[in-house]
Amino acid sequence: MLPGDLTAFYDGVCIYATLRSRISIIGKLILLLINAFLISAIIAFSIAGVGLAAIFFLVGEFFVLRYTLWNLFGEEKLIINTKSLSYQHDYGLFVTSLKSIPINMALKVLDLDEATEDAGSYKRLFFLSYDDNHLPFDIYHTTLGLSEYDYRKIIELLNELYLDQMSADYLMPPIHMN
Repeated sequence: MLPGDLTAFYDGVCIYATLRSRISIIGKLILLLINAFLISAIIAFSIAGVGLAAIFFLVGEFFVLRYTLWNLFGEEKLIINTKSLSYQHDYGLFVTSLKSIPINMALKVLDLDEATEDAGSYKRLFFLSYDDNHLPFDIYHTTLGLSEYDYRKIIELLNELYLDQMSADYLMPPIHMN
């Protein structure tokens, strides 16, 4: 697995981030061959009149098709502000509903390093919030990995978001980094 491509920007209120799935050419070919095999098995068993086997392969195709769509066209969309974190998964042909998770006191981001043989290392983000007892709990983690550069970009945008929020809360003029 390769680190995902990140597109992120901050509009003064929210951070909008889109992570795109990346997979090697060999991985794409393997997924397409598995799909072609399952579809041909469904057609062959349907023509032969073996309905139970056709249904079995059809159920298998649904699982493999979702995995294939995610690896070929998948996007993970995040919208982060100081009050909530919203996420949505786009599979190319269908999109899941937008889910929002409230952020109680603050947002903390932890990174988990994962290594692969062909692509080096990448990071997955874990977003934590705090409960009423000031104990952290996991509210969301990314499904796609990020490169070190993309990870630093997200952290810079989050720092800017909370710096602007602090300025507004304490009626301070906006802080501009030179």
